[in-house]
Amino acid sequence: MSKPDLIITGSVAFDTVKTRTEEKQRVLGGAAVYASVAAAKFCRPGIISIAGSDFPAEYKEYLTRMGVDITGLAEGGGKTFSWAGSYEKDTNEAVTLDTQLNVFEGFDPHMPDSYKGAGTVFLGNLDPRLQLQVLAENPHIAFSACDTMNFWIDCAPELLREVFKKVSVIFINEKEACQVTGERSLVPSGQRLLEFGPEYVIIKLGKYGAAGFGKNGELFIIPCVPLDYDVVDPTGAGDSFAGSFMGYLSVRKRITFGDVKQAMVIGTVVAAQTISGFSTSALDIPDRSRILREAVDFSRCFAL
Repeated sequence: MSKPDLIITGSVAFDTVKTRTEEKQRVLGGAAVYASVAAAKFCRPGIISIAGSDFPAEYKEYLTRMGVDITGLAEGGGKTFSWAGSYEKDTNEAVTLDTQLNVFEGFDPHMPDSYKGAGTVFLGNLDPRLQLQVLAENPHIAFSACDTMNFWIDCAPELLREVFKKVSVIFINEKEACQVTGERSLVPSGQRLLEFGPEYVIIKLGKYGAAGFGKNGELFIIPCVPLDYDVVDPTGAGDSFAGSFMGYLSVRKRITFGDVKQAMVIGTVVAAQTISGFSTSALDIPDRSRILREAVDFSRCFAL
């Protein structure tokens, strides 16, 4: 079996999602799931995560069928991580109703031998200590990215700074970017984050799009895809964005800011697709060629 192009670490979960019109119980979710299914449109991703003994074979078969290598998916003796959230008030931000870490609480990520030598890694939202552990296990990484959240910014700021020094890309939302840097607005926050060490910073703006910053002073701000449908389930949109972004770049030998801009366009298109269905269901149909066509059409919306 060939090694993955992209290693993705993060959560595998059961999600219970409540919207204004519908509720779904224990559907497939988790950062590693959304990111890997999205990345598989462009490369061969392999995940490093943990599921419980209650994780059904049909979900494993689904991931494999979608092109995800699950060699690094460990099975713990307890229950799978679960999350419940509501979008009844605001589709741009979930209200967390319940979180059960279960086997994920003791997650100790280790890279399978078949993954070693892969040149690209995406570190999903995890304890920075675990993100550093994954980086340390593969000295051949040429291009890497991390995601984070306000919890780690508050509880492990020094370790998080170490991660920022070692990765090529930081994914972060605007509120968290301001929290890390002490700045009050988008552009100063992005510029300040670049001083921590990465080559690129991607600040997620939710329904307003994303902003990309390069170490040579580059800036690219992209809107969201204009939707002709109602948002069904916003869960995982950011992870799908990051997964497709990294999947697209993982097979490129030399990465420029132009490539980063194209990856942002692709990530925005894939994220828009994700929110049109519950869980990853909306990602089942579109293939790489369709996504690329939609990316070209979307680019025309904001090109001069």
